[in-house]
Amino acid sequence: MTHGQKKLAAFIAGRPDLFASELARRLGVARSTISQWVNGSRRPGRKNASDLESFSDGVVPSSSWDVAVERPLPQPQRQRSRRSRRRTSSAGAA
Repeated sequence: MTHGQKKLAAFIAGRPDLFASELARRLGVARSTISQWVNGSRRPGRKNASDLESFSDGVVPSSSWDVAVERPLPQPQRQRSRRSRRRTSSAGAA
């Protein structure tokens, strides 16, 4: 069980005016999806975890699902091989 499951279950239980179906409607997912998140058969993706965090005012943080926050990944530096560097330098000399 993840912290996200526990936090989501507590969030829903602590809001008697909020049913899982209403939460699902507000997040744009199926009611069964909310149940799957709570019982652990599925985890929310990055966008849904972020939306859930916003909707719950941080009570259910996206990091609690072990879902990485969307950040651009650093692009690896490509290194040319020695052979291609020699070709480039010898082509310029000719």
